[in-house]
Amino acid sequence: MKNLKRLQGLLRRERLDGMVVTCPPDLIFLTDFNQEGFALLVGQRRTWAFVPELLKDQVRRDVPDCRVVAGVSLVAGVAAVMRGEGLRRVGFDPTREIYATGRALEKKGLVPIPGLVLRLRAVKEHKALERVRRACRISAGAFERVRRRIRPGRTERSVALELEEEFRKEGGEGVAFETIVASGPNSALPHHRSCERLLKSQEPVVMDFGSLFQFYRSDMTRTLFLGKSPPPLYRRVYRIVERAQREGIRRLRAGVSAGEVDRGSRDTIQRQGYGSYFIHSTGHGVGLEIHEPPRLGPGSKERLRAGMVVTVEPGIYLPGRFGVRLEDTLLVTAQGSRRLTQP
Repeated sequence: MKNLKRLQGLLRRERLDGMVVTCPPDLIFLTDFNQEGFALLVGQRRTWAFVPELLKDQVRRDVPDCRVVAGVSLVAGVAAVMRGEGLRRVGFDPTREIYATGRALEKKGLVPIPGLVLRLRAVKEHKALERVRRACRISAGAFERVRRRIRPGRTERSVALELEEEFRKEGGEGVAFETIVASGPNSALPHHRSCERLLKSQEPVVMDFGSLFQFYRSDMTRTLFLGKSPPPLYRRVYRIVERAQREGIRRLRAGVSAGEVDRGSRDTIQRQGYGSYFIHSTGHGVGLEIHEPPRLGPGSKERLRAGMVVTVEPGIYLPGRFGVRLEDTLLVTAQGSRRLTQP
């Protein structure tokens, strides 16, 4: 339970007696245990797991470093442990908690402290990084196989389903998010939902996808053109997005602000007159969730650290015509970055 110990060390530095954790990805991060309906109170030296009766034996077996408290409500159970153990300053994350529970915890004297577990999750330790690497390899390899079978007459949905099947053949455990295959004018919609539209010759196809491996995710986007002679406008837009991604990746390294990476990609597109058609952030963190800190967006002041895993994904979207997006998942290093989304 290395991550539990990391959190306990952070509690000591923050002068907290404990932290209540209820968000499923945070719980998986701390315990490697994936079941709904349990929560943790992590103290500086001990951890309590609040579980329904049906989970108590499983938690005792799979989360051995926790004291199991079964069959009581979270708020009442936390209050009882705090009284019994003399825990005075206990936090919870209001950004990861449903409103009613957050209010109830606050009434019991707990302190709202946002982002404490996310701070640890942002920098991937060895095990987490290896899982992300595997998810990325699965995604990239699946794409290389499926792309050879993409042709006019197929539906967007059929391509998406085939890609997801390839994930599982390679050991993936599902999708990181809903697979997007967007053709023709649909490619101008960044969050289009794959449908029964037929792919057509002389049209682009934007594919945004990622696989899941042992709780961790990958994220990548490729834009293809179905036809031998892309029109000049498409070629121009694709080259601009390519340059924008290269410039963002060039700036990606430990110590640089997340906003600086965004600026590199955004300025490249802006100088070519397409700034108003780049309508989202340049990137985001990836891990147990598909969108995690840091956010690589305009004005983001967060400093990147070695071990962070982020995307760089500039795009240009011309409404009613077509869109182009290129995205890779990368590991931030002291010297720069390493691309993970490759077979």
